[in-house]
Amino acid sequence: MTKQQLQHRLAEIRRHTTLTILLVTHDVEEAVFLADRVVVMSPRPGRISTLLPISLPYPRDRTSQTLLAHRQALGEALQHAEVPATV
Repeated sequence: MTKQQLQHRLAEIRRHTTLTILLVTHDVEEAVFLADRVVVMSPRPGRISTLLPISLPYPRDRTSQTLLAHRQALGEALQHAEVPATV
């Protein structure tokens, strides 16, 4: 419950400011719920693998079909993140 309350508070702050907010998370739902753009990093060395724009209006509904579609796309991007070759 506390995590969702913090997410809603952060979304509220974001709506009322022009500041750029950088959030690092491993939670796909959190990334899609809060972000305008998600950067997927590859493992070792950490490089940008995918940039995924999240073009959903605020406030966001966690149960909307478009949010769920963005979650699916992000999940697929994470599965296909470039894995470095082993030496």
